[in-house]
Amino acid sequence: MSLIGYTNSGKSTLFNVLTQSEAVTKDGLFVTLDSTLRKIGPEQGDYLVSDTVGFIEKASS
Repeated sequence: MSLIGYTNSGKSTLFNVLTQSEAVTKDGLFVTLDSTLRKIGPEQGDYLVSDTVGFIEKASS
């Protein structure tokens, strides 16, 4: 599963709900530059969930 969205769109908040953790959710650009990894264990099996930052670079032609 992947969560993709703009800054301040709620990805870290959803991460916290899914993993019952307290990753930083402060309002501001690039607040969550540090990657966070948590393990969750739903009834179907164990999963790793990562909250990380990705940068998109326009390819030059």
